[in-house]
Amino acid sequence: MLTKDLLRYRSRKDRIYPTLIKVDDPELLALAAALIQVFKSAPGSRLSELDDEIESGPWLNHVLLPAFKKLLLDRCDEIEEDGVIADRRTDLLQAAEKLRRDGGYPTLADFHSAMMSHIGEDVASMQERLYADLPEFRKIKTFEELTPEALLHRYNSAQIQGLLLVAQEVEVRIVDANLAEKRKFFRCLKFQRLLSSTVIDESAKDTVCKLSGPLKIFQNSQSYGMRLAQFFPYILQMPKWQLSAEIKIGGKVLTLELDHRVGIQSHYKKFTPFVPPELTAFISSFNERKGPFAATVGEEFLALGQQSYCFPDVTFTGADGGKVHLEIFHRWHAGQLANRLKVLATTSKQPLVIGVAQDVANGKDTAPILEESAWFSVHGFIFKNLPTPKSVQQVLVRHAAASAG
Repeated sequence: MLTKDLLRYRSRKDRIYPTLIKVDDPELLALAAALIQVFKSAPGSRLSELDDEIESGPWLNHVLLPAFKKLLLDRCDEIEEDGVIADRRTDLLQAAEKLRRDGGYPTLADFHSAMMSHIGEDVASMQERLYADLPEFRKIKTFEELTPEALLHRYNSAQIQGLLLVAQEVEVRIVDANLAEKRKFFRCLKFQRLLSSTVIDESAKDTVCKLSGPLKIFQNSQSYGMRLAQFFPYILQMPKWQLSAEIKIGGKVLTLELDHRVGIQSHYKKFTPFVPPELTAFISSFNERKGPFAATVGEEFLALGQQSYCFPDVTFTGADGGKVHLEIFHRWHAGQLANRLKVLATTSKQPLVIGVAQDVANGKDTAPILEESAWFSVHGFIFKNLPTPKSVQQVLVRHAAASAG
């Protein structure tokens, strides 16, 4: 990710335009290749040594050098400090203080000589290791290599991600998407835990997803903004897409509009569904009970009616092949709960049950809604940390009885 000072954009009237680079520019490809080569040789070196090598290159005054350097540093892992340096520093300082108190030394050289005799190490070595855990002394462990062209795509993506960090509203349209593309999109959306409302444009067969921006979130807005920015490369993996966002920058609210024609390639690997370990543990525990249903990770896109859709977390399949889905609401999705219950109360029977986290259920706005919902009293339940097999079995039994009636 790029810091604010590394973002390049221009504005005109009420629009903002990120300054993107041409990924086939020979000069930029040569610069990227040279810097990547420097970083490939960096493992085992200190950060200060890497800085020295970069600053001694012919590219020193290139306008894109700071941004390329930041993106490449993000691909480096540092050797973790295990606390030995801090302990060693304390020992050295305590030894030095003891020598100073025990006797006077006419010169600094005399004191250094006494320290060398006491520690058994020369002063230069002691000084070097004294603050070896400072940033400039840290050593690079590994560097995740990439091609020059990939670095240029990464730069363009980062320019847009930086703007999304200060978004108020974001609308993403997945154009003419098939079921597999919708499934992938919503899996990514759920993985990043973003607040959204979804509408399907039936006439165009488009999926329109409206996302709250970090500037609309009162708590943890910084971490939410990071998740929103991290979601953008997933959008790039869609064949056709459009994005519109309200960006607050420089005291103004400006509109950012982009679509797949910008030609940016995602630097993410092909998305494979991420299943939180706690959800995997729940599914395993549920299936160990050997009840009438078998649990699997949800992979279906469920149309609820009234332009409302959901992507369930878990699917339960009965012996007759019938399916019931479970949607879980944590605090990041609490804002969608009221509308979900409203839709479910007025539509025909749906193969869906809902679990609501206790901190959401106890909220001053949510608690009355749950109490007044006749649908939730039958098809819903409240859990503390994670749904338990017992609580889910109970709600499945209630759901089956209500569906049969």
